[in-house]
Amino acid sequence: MFQYPWEMMPLLYAILKDARSDLEEASRRIDEGKRVVNEYSRMHNLNIYDGVELRNSNHKNPQDRRAYNNSAFKSVNLQFKCNVLI
Repeated sequence: MFQYPWEMMPLLYAILKDARSDLEEASRRIDEGKRVVNEYSRMHNLNIYDGVELRNSNHKNPQDRRAYNNSAFKSVNLQFKCNVLI
């Protein structure tokens, strides 16, 4: 749905609910959370990521992965999809 791994769906739900319909704030928090997890995994040499996404993600091929690497695109895409759902 949002092109994020299934493992992140509870976190995305909690952030969207906590942001109280402020989609810009929710997008900022989601991007910030991804940066924190990436930094933590690099600091501790954890291999929970393959590139920029969790293992067993819902991307079917490498082209799908590349299409969503731009964080600005992710935020706009997330905002658009939330508006459609509301």
